[in-house]
Amino acid sequence: MGISIIAQMVIAALLGTLIYIIIGIVPGTDETAVIAPVTLALVLAGVKPIVVLTFFMAAIIAHKLTDSVPVAVAGVPGGVMATPMVEHSVILKAHG
Repeated sequence: MGISIIAQMVIAALLGTLIYIIIGIVPGTDETAVIAPVTLALVLAGVKPIVVLTFFMAAIIAHKLTDSVPVAVAGVPGGVMATPMVEHSVILKAHG
């Protein structure tokens, strides 16, 4: 693995993280609806598979870490997997 591939992987990871931190905070953004199209665009653009995998993993991690923010703030699930946290969020908000 050359230095250019590693540099591409780092850039892809940073871009995926930054983009999906912002997208993950928006209520109602499902993982499939927002991550799959961008990943498909990278694949169709001819990006090397290891760089696509790096982008995908960074995007998934960033999105999953931030999709609980709308639940904690407004009680609205950020994604499908954040739905079970709504009840706990309402209880926590009631207790301050």
